Amino acid sequence: MVTPFIIKHINEADDEMTYTGDNITNISVEFNTPIAPMPLPQQEDKENILIKIEGNTTTANISWKVRDLETSPFVSGNNNHPAHAQSVAAKTAIKTVQFFKDNFVPITVGDSYILTIGDELEMKGTLMKMSFSVSGSSPVVWDGSMQFVHGNVASSVDGDYAEQPTYASIVDDTASESIKINDINTDYFGADDGITGYKVKYKKTAPSPASSWSAVSFTSTDSTDLDFVVSLGSTGTFDVKISAITATHSENIYTTPTSVTIS
Repeated sequence: MVTPFIIKHINEADDEMTYTGDNITNISVEFNTPIAPMPLPQQEDKENILIKIEGNTTTANISWKVRDLETSPFVSGNNNHPAHAQSVAAKTAIKTVQFFKDNFVPITVGDSYILTIGDELEMKGTLMKMSFSVSGSSPVVWDGSMQFVHGNVASSVDGDYAEQPTYASIVDDTASESIKINDINTDYFGADDGITGYKVKYKKTAPSPASSWSAVSFTSTDSTDLDFVVSLGSTGTFDVKISAITATHSENIYTTPTSVTIS
C-alpha cells in the first residue's frame, strides 16, 4: 500500500522525528520557473523575448485529515530524542496538533526536513507554513495543511563557521562496503584560514535502519577537488552528509543528507 506522505524533521543535534500522513485530502506539487517577458515594439507575439532571470522553485501543498489513532503517527529516530515521550503520547488529533506546534515546526535555521510523497517522490527543504482547523460539524477530526519548499537549508548564520562543502557525487566504491565522495570543495573557512580535514556522518536507512549517526574524520588541508573513500561496514542504503573541520570548530555546517545505496 502506498503511503500518501511522510515528513521527517531533523534538528541541529541530528535528532529525527518522522510523521506519517495516511488520510489525505489533496496534494499538489508546483514547479515555478520565473520568466521576464520583453515584447518587442511592432512585432508579433512569437517575437517576444523571454528572459530567465531567477532560479526555479518547487513547492508542495498538502492537506489531510488529522484524527484520533490507536498509535502515534510520530516516530522518533531513537529513544533519546528530547521529544520521544511526547511523540508516543500524541495519539489524539488535538495532541497531534500540539506536538506539531511544540516539537515539529522549524524554530532555528538548523531545522531541516525530508518530504516523501507516495513512497517515491522525495524532496529536501523546509516547512513554510502549517495550519490546522476544526469545525462544529466534525469536532473530532481536524483539517491539516502544510506548504513545503524544496531546497538546501542553511544550517548556520554564524560567520565563524566554515560553509557547507560541495561535492560532485557520492557513489558506490569498488572497494567492499564503501562509498567514494568525489571533488569535495570548501570555499569559505569562517574564522579560520583553511581546513584541517572533513567529517563524514552516515546512517543506514534500509534494511534495518540505524537509530543514530556514525562518523568518520579525515585529515587534510586540501579544500579543493578532494576525493576520499568511506567504509560503511555493510551494504544497503545510507544517508550521508559532510562537514569541514577547522582549527576553531571540529564540526562546521553539514551538507543536506544524501541517500546512496551500496552493494
